Amino acid sequence: MRVEHALGSRRCELRPLQRPSRVAVRPDGQPSLSVVEPPQPRGPGQARVALALHTGRRHQARVHLAWLGLSIVGDDLYGGAAAGRLHLHALSLDLRAIDPDGQVVVAAPPEALA
Repeated sequence: MRVEHALGSRRCELRPLQRPSRVAVRPDGQPSLSVVEPPQPRGPGQARVALALHTGRRHQARVHLAWLGLSIVGDDLYGGAAAGRLHLHALSLDLRAIDPDGQVVVAAPPEALA
């Protein structure tokens, strides 16, 4: 599924004193594109979701998943269930767009997320 919605910052109603702003889907925001694979159920109320970020906006994965109703466990800013850590892992990072001589970095998920 393609999620192609502009992202921009706004005041955070959840914790205005602790976090001055958060990113949200906004018509006046910057263009952004994420491709989300169908969720794989992992237990009651949880699923593993794979996505590819085609733009590099701040909090893009977190915002697009929350907008789809798939908030990340441990992401209290964007509506995720409480956890000891943010359950978000980058399986690979391709930074060749900013460094043509760069490499794709690959990392297996930590045991807690496997």
